[in-house]
Amino acid sequence: MDVFLYILNSDSYIEELKEQKKYKFIPKFFLKKIDVFSREKIIEKFKFNNNIVGYNIGLTALENISEEKIIQKIENLIKRNLIEDTISTIIFENGSNYSLEDKLIKKNILKSNNGSKNAKLQIIPHIIKNMANKFYQLEKDLELLIIYKDEGDLKQLIKKTPFSIKNIYIYSQNEISSIKIAEDVLKNTGLSLGIIKDIKKVERFDIIINFKDDTDFINWVKEKSVIFNIYNNICYNESKSIIVEDFIFNSSNNFNFKSNIPSSIYKYNHGFRMKDFVKVKVNNDIVNKEEFYKLVNCS
Repeated sequence: MDVFLYILNSDSYIEELKEQKKYKFIPKFFLKKIDVFSREKIIEKFKFNNNIVGYNIGLTALENISEEKIIQKIENLIKRNLIEDTISTIIFENGSNYSLEDKLIKKNILKSNNGSKNAKLQIIPHIIKNMANKFYQLEKDLELLIIYKDEGDLKQLIKKTPFSIKNIYIYSQNEISSIKIAEDVLKNTGLSLGIIKDIKKVERFDIIINFKDDTDFINWVKEKSVIFNIYNNICYNESKSIIVEDFIFNSSNNFNFKSNIPSSIYKYNHGFRMKDFVKVKVNNDIVNKEEFYKLVNCS
């Protein structure tokens, strides 16, 4: 099962420590100067449907600590508490730290996963519809490619994708599977899907939806193409594309966080509300929806 870590900042961790008798009368300034009292620990376990899905973590009372030291403390905590689940998301109370996240991915602490797939499939067709409308106003034919992994996911996405987009193509290494799916979709919906056989032909597409954690196709994409990742925590090296890594929501009706939450946490909400969707994580940055549409030249 995948779980998330919510890492408190130093002040919040000190407040948690001072709730305990042995730290109650230790001055804050002293706790901030020495780390011996504040060894990393689990403060709270988050549960959903009686399953542990996340951990509220205190790492240090120090205000300034290197990324390498943070990584070491996370590793210590995982080993000490025997956390064997896949860590899909790490949220820092102080805000995002993409440099640190990248290091955690490379050390295989933060792992790729598609656990927030259902939440993303609610948002992506909505964004594509808006993009298509704006592209058509510019008299541009929009070409969409879906790199799929599972037939059911592909069909679910196609059902939600606006039919105003006429040029929809699919790609899989299993060409026979693609042909069968295209025949089924044509029979059931009347929508004709194109099939590409060679992933190097990806350079023609304006929008790519990638259901896989394989990113080799990035070598052939065209400039300013928009790539939607279904998987979280996969790395693209230098890219000329606009890579949409995640979507940000403004609420959680299960966990009380001070900050906005990614789709991997929002999936634990009871139900989906479009009005909760507020921002986009794109090319290692968080932007609001209006800024995103400007980025893709749709404004």
